[in-house]
Amino acid sequence: MYVPPRPLDDVSDLSDLCKALGDATRLQMLQLMAMAKRPLCVCELENQFDLSQPTVSHHLRILRDAGVVSATRRGTWVFYELESKPMQLLRKLQKLLRADSCDEQRAQDRAGDPT
Repeated sequence: MYVPPRPLDDVSDLSDLCKALGDATRLQMLQLMAMAKRPLCVCELENQFDLSQPTVSHHLRILRDAGVVSATRRGTWVFYELESKPMQLLRKLQKLLRADSCDEQRAQDRAGDPT
């Protein structure tokens, strides 16, 4: 059974996404999933960290609730994989921040502000 991530509303869910990504363990889990290029079972992630299965599942639930990963149940096992929507949202954020900082820099340049 496939459990899709919660849909992201660009601005309203960006905070949740950043909170989900603001934990070193969760970032390492995402890195492992990206390197594996395939869905990973909770047990595979548990073996990589010095954490209990419930703690690993807790981290994965936070990532799933933020729309970063999706979960698929295969019998008694649950497999997690990265979703593309959050990465698209982060690219939008990067463009937004870059555009704002460029506008701010242009305004400072016009005003003669050296900062």
